[in-house]
Amino acid sequence: MSSKKYLDKTGLTRVVEKIKALVPSKTSDLTNDSFFVTNNIWTVTLSTANWTGTGAPYTQSININDMLSSYIPQVSLLVSDTVSTAITQQEEYSKISRIDSRNGSVLFTCYEEKPTVDLNVRIEALSYTLVDGNEVSY
Repeated sequence: MSSKKYLDKTGLTRVVEKIKALVPSKTSDLTNDSFFVTNNIWTVTLSTANWTGTGAPYTQSININDMLSSYIPQVSLLVSDTVSTAITQQEEYSKISRIDSRNGSVLFTCYEEKPTVDLNVRIEALSYTLVDGNEVSY
């Protein structure tokens, strides 16, 4: 499930400053009116049955149509309200070693062990569309 949100002027000003810091030679003329910011949010489940590999590393690819390989996804574990279940989920989530965005998917990798419980995660990726139509991702 994807939801898109737009930043207010204060949030947009912070984004402009971050972009300028990352690529100062190309962004010196950027202002808040130079681009649109879209906050892409998806909630997905990493199922224990969908890990691939007969031994480490284990991988699981989650299809997300709007995901681009240029995005840097920020992933958060969504834990249960039951304390004992939440603790188990946190322990199992710590087995995920790497998260990579791909065009149309996100790849989760476990270098040693794979989670033994299903994990619900929230994936967030910001995308910036410049007024000239070029997209910049973060």
